[in-house]
Amino acid sequence: MSKPSFARCGHGKEWNAMTITERERDVLALAADGHTFATMAAQLFVAPDTARKHAASAYRKLGARSMTHAVAEALRRGMIE
Repeated sequence: MSKPSFARCGHGKEWNAMTITERERDVLALAADGHTFATMAAQLFVAPDTARKHAASAYRKLGARSMTHAVAEALRRGMIE
């Protein structure tokens, strides 16, 4: 079995990419398909602020600075298709 990949966030803390939750993956996959936070929220049956919080958590774990960067990292790591 291969070792999990790690990302370093801006605060010097390492995060295991395997700690990305299913909901964070859902938000990243919907973002990759071009959805806004409002449409993500509607599809996931949550409030737009909740979708934003899932995205912010994924950014931190992936060491990303934006949604585009987070989606690119998730795609590169095979976390979403």
